[in-house]
Amino acid sequence: KVKWETPVNRIITAIAIAADGTLYFGSGNNLRALTFDGKEKWDFRTRDEIRSSPAIGPDGAIYFGSRDRKVYALNRDGTLRWEFETGGAVFSSPAVGADGTIYIGSHDHNLYALTSRGTKKWEFLTSQQLTQSPTLGSDGRIFIAASDGNIYGVNPDGSGAWTNRTGLNHTSPVLGPDDQLYVGGRRAAMAFGVDGSTNWVFDLGGQVSTSPVSYESPAVAEDGMVYFMVNDGSSDAGVFVALRADGSKAWEFRPEGNFFGNPLIGADGTIYVGSYSRNGSYLYALWGSAGPANTSWPMFRRGADRTGALPPDGPPLINVLSMDRSVAPGSNVVFQVTAVGAPPLRYQWQLNGEPLMDSAVRQGSQTPTLIMNDVLLEDDGEYSVVISNDQGVTTSSEVALSVLPGYIEPGTLLWESKLPGAATSSPSLGPDGTVYVVTRVADDWVLCACDTNDTPRWTLSLGTQTLSSPSIAPDGTLYLGTGWPLNRFLAITPDGEILWSFEPGNAISTTAAIAQDGTVYFTANTGGVYALRADGTKVWEFDTGGGPVVSSPVIGSDGTIYVGSGHGDPIHGGMIGVLYVLNSDGSEKWRFSTRGSFVGGPSIAPDGTIYVGSFSNETALYAFNSKGTNLWRRFTRAGIRMAPIIRPDGTVFVADHDRNFYSFRPDGGTNWMSTEPKPSLSTPALAADGTLHFQTNSEELITITAEGKRGWTFPASIGTFAPCLDANGRLYFTHETRLLCVQASAPLPKVGWPMFGRDPHRTGNTSLPLPTAPSGPDNPNITNGRFEFRLVDPIGQRLVVEQSEDLKHWIAVSTNRAPASFEQAVDLTGLRFFRMRPLRPK
Repeated sequence: KVKWETPVNRIITAIAIAADGTLYFGSGNNLRALTFDGKEKWDFRTRDEIRSSPAIGPDGAIYFGSRDRKVYALNRDGTLRWEFETGGAVFSSPAVGADGTIYIGSHDHNLYALTSRGTKKWEFLTSQQLTQSPTLGSDGRIFIAASDGNIYGVNPDGSGAWTNRTGLNHTSPVLGPDDQLYVGGRRAAMAFGVDGSTNWVFDLGGQVSTSPVSYESPAVAEDGMVYFMVNDGSSDAGVFVALRADGSKAWEFRPEGNFFGNPLIGADGTIYVGSYSRNGSYLYALWGSAGPANTSWPMFRRGADRTGALPPDGPPLINVLSMDRSVAPGSNVVFQVTAVGAPPLRYQWQLNGEPLMDSAVRQGSQTPTLIMNDVLLEDDGEYSVVISNDQGVTTSSEVALSVLPGYIEPGTLLWESKLPGAATSSPSLGPDGTVYVVTRVADDWVLCACDTNDTPRWTLSLGTQTLSSPSIAPDGTLYLGTGWPLNRFLAITPDGEILWSFEPGNAISTTAAIAQDGTVYFTANTGGVYALRADGTKVWEFDTGGGPVVSSPVIGSDGTIYVGSGHGDPIHGGMIGVLYVLNSDGSEKWRFSTRGSFVGGPSIAPDGTIYVGSFSNETALYAFNSKGTNLWRRFTRAGIRMAPIIRPDGTVFVADHDRNFYSFRPDGGTNWMSTEPKPSLSTPALAADGTLHFQTNSEELITITAEGKRGWTFPASIGTFAPCLDANGRLYFTHETRLLCVQASAPLPKVGWPMFGRDPHRTGNTSLPLPTAPSGPDNPNITNGRFEFRLVDPIGQRLVVEQSEDLKHWIAVSTNRAPASFEQAVDLTGLRFFRMRPLRPK
């Protein structure tokens, strides 16, 4: 009887069932997760159809392939753990070895072996595409059928063991109790030795489907009976055939219609099989002679739960360990580890190499999860976990817990300023710490200068629509473009007085760029790029030919100006995107065109590589060198409407129009893709520890860690404006009619392109240094009973001030997001020594 049913789109994969009852399967472009009673848990979308049945690793990770050429690993909550790109569509279903290795075939003709962390161990090349799924033998060998009509045996190190050239397309193999390998081919059932020799061939008289849509693999019982499903492609006349281990037929069953799917043998020997016909679809339960064979791979996806994974074996192997933590005294801390290996696994957490015991405030010291409540200064130190089983012992690397007085938890509100209206620009930071933002008040647009006060220090009526963000010169001068009907480009003093105005004749909705010599570059919406001196006189004007200029200009280290444009394609329709590259005198260096508009603006990496995202007809991220050579492009699911963010090591981050977030390596390879949470279409701000901060479409500011995991959050309205991060780790963003300043996870990095406009002043110029936090210390002062010393040398990372009375025993007395100074009440009763170190020394 039917217990429940849940409407879903077309499913052509097997359903894998996790230990907690969760069902995982591919449906269209989505990998979906349902509870065991049919309720939706989550879904994860790929760029193309999923025909690869998911496998479940020993730590709960879900592995599968997609027609988009990638192998994906998801966490149990549906977030992306990693992705691996192959050279072809991935219809093959993964198989997970006892040591956690993932084996999967691709249409690029390769069988891949991947570690549980997503790195390639080896690849084995065949002569044609691999659609079927690998089978894992008890001796570590891998067996797979290819579209070239061959069956391959592959050694655990990736070398070829044997090839049997039958000339037929085959199903995925299964292994019988007599160490025979069974496959179905066109009109034939076949048995092979694990050495590749052919034992027998049985004429089935029909078609054993080996298409990528229907994988009718056989199933083998403990008594050696092998079950094959045979279809007659010309009619609804399928037959279910039971063969003995010697290849003779024991019996057959004829349903109404043809078969689809793969037979499943229950523990009691019952055989379950599905069919379809013109008159309807049926699920059959047939009497069998024995339960599934006690071999490494007796049926498709190995077991009745279709997890496609061998039981874990070998000594413990750690897959995931918690990251370093910094907290204030009294905080609650959780450290976790996930590992695989032959059960049972035993755990022992350590602090500075000494075993921990459970107490009133500490639980889980001998479990995968260590919970500490109300931590004290003495809990500061290096934590590790020793994991053992009967086959070995593994000790994790150390993670640091820094328990620090004065610590400010990321996401803590520092101050806020009430704005006169809703924000219409991203905030920009002046050199004196003033934050500038444009707001709309009724039919007027107003520039606000904000600090720690409850209300702006001053406001300036702009008298016209203003959609661009301020850019700020080193001397504090603000440059701001306005829109219709005045269409002015303004220079404004730090006190809110208009210095001068320039009228290009068209609206300005992009943010200006400021050169090292004070020249200001900006773009007008209908095709003009302008260069003005600091006194407002025009140096030159470049005409893009009437196409709208849709990106803010940026400046390379050699003074080259880059700007994106787009206009209608008279031949193919849609938009043509043009990246214009100009010399500082306004002459054109080179240009590059695509079948898609450049909207978000270019960004420049530390090595000079230029990145720009395309929207409309061609949805891709492009990488160019300074000579205009296209180094690579990587397609995204939807168009890119934000400027790329670039880490100091060259890693590139970008979001598409569907709010999927991507991390690309400098060579164009993919680190990870995140589909949840959904960022807004604004550019995030990157901190020195790799954390990205951006607003979402779910009314919150969220963070994503360098590994692509969700971090801390702060409630905020949906925002389309880029947050601003400073060198002290303070993050500025707008929430309805408020400007908020919250503590970020780390300060601004020293190099790279960490936010819209590159720096908190929004200069868009790689030749201007990024502001960095001071360090030190320098000579101390005593003022009004306070002992203070400045921190002076720029290092751009989080710092810890430590105190000692004997130069031997040091205690952390302050953590800082690299503040400008350290102070303490004066104590004249004895000597004290101070030093400063990075939060996590390397």
